[in-house]
Amino acid sequence: MGTSTTRTRPGSTVPWSTAGRPAFPRRTADSDIDRARASQEDIDLARGVLMALYGIDADIAMRVLRRHSQYANIKLRALAQSVREAAPTAPGRPQHDLHQRVSAVLYPNRD
Repeated sequence: MGTSTTRTRPGSTVPWSTAGRPAFPRRTADSDIDRARASQEDIDLARGVLMALYGIDADIAMRVLRRHSQYANIKLRALAQSVREAAPTAPGRPQHDLHQRVSAVLYPNRD
């Protein structure tokens, strides 16, 4: 008595095969992973900026980012990217306004 090595989908008689399926789901998953890694990098850099600026640890810096993200109703990754972009100071320029630049991102409606 011979056995078949072809698997079928549960509850179906159609063979389970990936042959002939488009690669779209895999490309989508790969791009989602790449975007998540880029977002995580922005979040990590923003946490580092807050840690250095305020002298806080990584957990507190993450809480600050989450709180401001929720308060301003913007995505965490967008806030982190804005903090990261506000942080660099041109070579040879003083960093005395770093606190103001980062505060402007965290408190956008503050006068």
